[in-house]
Formats: sequence, structure tokens, C-alpha cells
Amino acid sequence: MKIAMEIVTTERTYVGALVVLVKKFINPLRSAAKTSKPIIKEDQVKTIFSISDTILGYHQMLLEGLEARMMKWKTEESDMIGDFFLQSSDFLRKYTSYINNYNDSMAVLTECKKKPVFADFLAQLIQAPECRSMDLSSFLIQPIQRIPRYILLLNDLLRHTLSDHSDYPNLQAAIKKVEEIAQYLNNNAKEELNNSKLAQVQKSIDGEVGDLVKQAGIFLREGKVRMKDNKFSFIFLCADLLILTSPAHPKTKRYTLIKKLPLKSSTLRESKDDLRAFTLNVVEQGYSCTLVWDSTVEKDVWIEEFKKTKNFPGL
Repeated sequence: MKIAMEIVTTERTYVGALVVLVKKFINPLRSAAKTSKPIIKEDQVKTIFSISDTILGYHQMLLEGLEARMMKWKTEESDMIGDFFLQSSDFLRKYTSYINNYNDSMAVLTECKKKPVFADFLAQLIQAPECRSMDLSSFLIQPIQRIPRYILLLNDLLRHTLSDHSDYPNLQAAIKKVEEIAQYLNNNAKEELNNSKLAQVQKSIDGEVGDLVKQAGIFLREGKVRMKDNKFSFIFLCADLLILTSPAHPKTKRYTLIKKLPLKSSTLRESKDDLRAFTLNVVEQGYSCTLVWDSTVEKDVWIEEFKKTKNFPGL
């Protein structure tokens, strides 16, 4: 019962933190954003807090159900909690948009903190008893941490549950389900981060680079390289493409496309003349180029990245 009670207690603490986030941060900022003197803009409020209030609504219902189960546990009507998690955990997939937005949230928050009026707003709130000296970032990270915490708590409860207990298979199924949701959210977040990086690369290049999100695959690495003619270039390596550009313009910081090279059926050959170099032969375009790095160590790092594309099994 102690571990089951810990699940309920931590849920109550989590819901309490979300209530503070909504009532003390989101609601005042939203209200101010609709006036002639906003603390921060409405779109900034949306980006920073994402779907925090929606998450709060779900967890208030989850907490209510858990507390009802604990009441039955105390009166010995029932000592099951795994079946409840099994039935109630589907909503955790809603965390997708919150997790995918988290990096943008932190970036906008950092930018907004430069505004004195917002910095003062946060400084006053950190002194509020409800905030317990926690800053806004400490509240915003809690949804990111919550699902892994469920997995730990449920596994702990399973270890202390007899294998012939009626809730044992429910706990096993609940753990598997929450782990699958956590993996889904993690994969989704990685994909979103990758797409964001590809979109950023695409916007930074002048020329017909195309839709990198659809064409490039996973982004792997970027960096400066010297061609065989001793001219410097800047390259972006993705799972399916190597994008060759001129170095960034010193003023505009933009790149100019030289060549977009599909890596499928391409070959890579290390140079015998220069241990810092290797030659890329793009069969599909009948194109070949030699890339020279500043050191053999750097070349080896890039070789490892090229291996990740799975287009060079011979490496």
C-alpha cells in the first residue's frame, strides 16, 4: 500500500504544480496579452506554455480516480490500481505536442526574460508561497519528467506485488503500455527535432535545395571542409543527401547551394595520398569530389557519420 500511496501522493503534487502554472502564470499572462499593455505577446504565451492547461484537466481526472481507488484500498473493498492505469493511460499520448514544443518553449522563454516587465513578473512570482521558490522553468519541465516517473513507480509496485495477485497482470500490462507510449513520444520528439533542423537548414541556403524534410532523411552533421582545389565549402550530411554549399556569407550568414548529392548507391574511398581526405563518388549523378579535413581525427569522425547513412556498407 505504501508504494500505491506514493503514486497518489506524487500525482497530487504534480497536479498542484500544474494548478500553480495555470493560475499564477498562464491566466495572468493571457489576460494581460489581450490588453493594451501586454507583459508578453499572446503567441509567446502559447509557445511557452503549450497545452499545460489541457494536461492539467486530464491529470485532475486521473488524480480523482486514483484517490477513489485508494479509498477502496483503505476500506479493503479492493487493492487494485494496475487496472485503473491500464484503462486511463491512453491520454498520455496527448503529451506529444507538449514534448515536441518544449525546445521552442525554452527558446521563447529565454528571449522573453530579456524584457524587464516579464522578468519582474517572474521575480515576483518566485516569492509567492505557492511557487515554493521554484522558477518558471522548474514548472515547465515537470510534464517532461512525469511519464518516466510513472514507469519507475509502477515497476516498483510490481516488484512488491505477489505474482498470484489479481492486479499483477494488470500492472504488467500497464507498465508495457506506458513504456510504449513513452517510446512513441520519444520517437515523435526526435522526428520533430530532426524536421525542425532540416527546415532551418533549408531556410539558410540560397538555391533550389528542395524540400529537405521530405528528401533528406535524418540530419547527421554539418561542417566546413576543403575541396581538392583548396577551396573551402560547407556541407550538411543527412541520411539520404549530402548538401554541398559555399561557406556562409560573413554578413548575411547564408549559404549558397553548390550541389545536392543523393547518397543512395554512392561510394566512398579513402585517399592514399592524403590521410585527411576521402573521395565521394555519386553514381546517380556521375559526380565525384574529394573532401579534405583539417586532421585525420576529423576525417575519421566524418567517416563514422557517413556510416550512419547505411549507404556505405563497405566502410
